[in-house]
Amino acid sequence: MLAGVGMGNMFINMIGLTPAWGLHSALETLVSQDYGCGKYELCGIHLWRSRIVLVIMYIPLSMLLLNADTILVALKQDPEVAAYTIEYIRAYLPGVILMAFIDGQRKYLNMMNLTTGPMTAILISVCIHVFLSWYFVWKLELGIIGTGYASCITNFCNYLFLIIISFSSEEVRKTMALPDKRAISGIGGYLKMGAPVVFMSAVEFWVYDIMIIMAGYIGV
Repeated sequence: MLAGVGMGNMFINMIGLTPAWGLHSALETLVSQDYGCGKYELCGIHLWRSRIVLVIMYIPLSMLLLNADTILVALKQDPEVAAYTIEYIRAYLPGVILMAFIDGQRKYLNMMNLTTGPMTAILISVCIHVFLSWYFVWKLELGIIGTGYASCITNFCNYLFLIIISFSSEEVRKTMALPDKRAISGIGGYLKMGAPVVFMSAVEFWVYDIMIIMAGYIGV
């Protein structure tokens, strides 16, 4: 079961989160540039653009994640570990895109020199996660599925805290804007700026993830 959680997190990091982490480098660049120039409304447009890209991107990525067991078996991994892995991923899947939203919102706040709030949100979320893990895994005896449920709810709470922090800050409120055609028309430039960092992030993180897959052959 523990191997299933580890393998599931590996797949989530490789397929679900690495692209978001890379693309958010473009968000950091654009927001810091326009915020420094006093173009506050554009900062909000950039944030909406990143959210739109994430939603579109996670449709095919979710399909890949939902076939993780097939991929692992094809790579000659232990079928039992593959079965635990897909159970965990299915339970945690809604939390994956929430994690990507969290990363974008946190970086958005950091660009405005707001770091204490996001740190507090993470600390509170960790405490919530400890309780939820106990409740779902031990109290309800849901096992690996409970771990995924606990992570989903924790991510939702973390994102909710970040949104509350954003609305509570005068600096952030002046950058808030409703999405319009600028959020769509700038997607090409956004992807062009973020794609190289996605590749660099993938190379950096996938090296360690591939080592996990290789370690899986020891138990086969």
